[in-house]
Amino acid sequence: MILGAGLDSRVWRMPELASTTVFEVDQPASQKDKVQRIGARAPLAHRVPELAVDLAGGTLARALEESGFDPRAATTWVWEGVIPYLPAAAVAATLAEVATQSAPGSRLVLNYQSRQLRPLLGRTLVRLVLRASRQPDPLTTEPWRSLWKPAELAKLCA
Repeated sequence: MILGAGLDSRVWRMPELASTTVFEVDQPASQKDKVQRIGARAPLAHRVPELAVDLAGGTLARALEESGFDPRAATTWVWEGVIPYLPAAAVAATLAEVATQSAPGSRLVLNYQSRQLRPLLGRTLVRLVLRASRQPDPLTTEPWRSLWKPAELAKLCA
């Protein structure tokens, strides 16, 4: 299960997934863009159901049920590059839904942005360079909405 699949290409480049169903969850607009970019390429994964869910306010459980997801099967959930762009309440709600849909033996792999000076300075520097070189700034449409201390996020995952 890939939450916020975006332009993730695992199912098209990993032969290890040949016998696996990989659910890709993302916003409808992101899914449409990805489908256009992929074209006629066939995935290497056994099956790749696409679930149109906006994690900022959608209901993951309903989409999973409609897609044939089996909550009794152990699942690996991959949630990368998404958490900073969601409000804290949406992160908490998604984690709660993942918990209710996870059978014993399931795993959650995620990354998040912590409240640290170095990434904030790096992001600011990139934006200044883009502005100085008169390049478009993609970060203006994707502001960070939640930053986490490790203990805060661990508490939500418990």
